[in-house]
Amino acid sequence: MLRMTISPTCCVSLVALLLLVLVQPEADAHSVHRHTGAEADSTTRAATPRDLLQRYSVSGDDHLLAVARQALADSTGASAAEKLLYLAWLAQAEHDFKQASVLLGRLLAEQPGNGQAWLLEAAVAQVVGDIDRYRRACSRVALSVSPMASVTCFARQAVSLEERRRAYERLQDLNANTDDVNLMAWHFSVRAELAWSLGEMAAAERDLRYAIAAVPSVQRRAALMDLLLQQQRYTDALAVDPAAHAVPAIAVRQVLAKRGLGFPVDLTVRTMDLRFKEWLDAGDYRHAREIAMFYLDVLPDPELAYDVARRNARLQREAEDMALLARAEGMQ
Repeated sequence: MLRMTISPTCCVSLVALLLLVLVQPEADAHSVHRHTGAEADSTTRAATPRDLLQRYSVSGDDHLLAVARQALADSTGASAAEKLLYLAWLAQAEHDFKQASVLLGRLLAEQPGNGQAWLLEAAVAQVVGDIDRYRRACSRVALSVSPMASVTCFARQAVSLEERRRAYERLQDLNANTDDVNLMAWHFSVRAELAWSLGEMAAAERDLRYAIAAVPSVQRRAALMDLLLQQQRYTDALAVDPAAHAVPAIAVRQVLAKRGLGFPVDLTVRTMDLRFKEWLDAGDYRHAREIAMFYLDVLPDPELAYDVARRNARLQREAEDMALLARAEGMQ
């Protein structure tokens, strides 16, 4: 049976929350390594920072972060508050959570009712494992964004089995009709996480597919692949994203699915091994979750997997990060 690193409470709802930051009305008025080799075409150069960040969330192309940062620097139409919001979003995307927190502190001191800033504050607090900060942000979301957003936000912090069951029932009872596809996607992403953690696999798959239909982010597609891989549904997992991918969140899972189907993957594995080690040698740990997963499940190297998982856990302390570290420790 395939051993999976990613836990049922995956990071998919976090990405949905980050996308929600980028589409609210107010938001409209460290070095980056190029992982995919994409070049900035004319449509990319003409895009707004918000468009570029949304495109990044769907494609996973790290090059778009650098392009978005340059577009933001060149922008003359964005307000000071908008620039702070986008800079904070870029900082968290590059795993510079301290800088993201500093920028959000400045923005919220100037605009304590900025709903987009509170959403991003909740996202950063979730990643670094600051529960009190997360709850405070969720409380402010109720007034600054919507009650539906606040209920969804609070549901994500359920820990015990009973808390998760109650949170799942509240989300099921919530009227999720909204014209905001990103809010809808976040709602179904959180519902999927809770259903998965409760062992309701069919419900989790249904909700993930609803979320993907709304906004097909890379992490959302990866989460569905995890769910299917956990059930050894390799053909279905590969069908989620069958095209060749350089983005680790998809590429590692494609290898696992292909290996499960008995397809030859040796050349792909060697290529990924060289690429990942090149990034690690350069001090780039932004894809640490998938790299640790690779060296646990695809090309076993317990010592390297533990080192990567340990470094990742210094920055990201969500449940899946801690589970990843514990599993790597267990293989020492």
